Amino acid sequence: MSAISYRRMLIGNIARKKILILIQKNYDYLSRIKIEEGMVTETLTCFICLEDHLARSIGIQLSCLHFYHKKCIMKWFDRSNTCYFCRQTVLDLSL
Repeated sequence: MSAISYRRMLIGNIARKKILILIQKNYDYLSRIKIEEGMVTETLTCFICLEDHLARSIGIQLSCLHFYHKKCIMKWFDRSNTCYFCRQTVLDLSL
């Protein structure tokens, strides 16, 4: 591995860690929706695992209105600060 490739890899790892830390710190600002009986429709399907949200569970709704299971979206946030489906920025990293 060349020195340039190694440096890019390190920068990428630091950026991913920064994304995860910022989103975890700001988790309280993500909208949590309690799924009630009768609410479960195709619009409440997690776009990552493609499973429906179960009644009496909590779903995460991003500002773009897409729904996810908490574990699914937090795993995605390990890699990106965008919505998995539409790629809208969830958290501005220029802070």
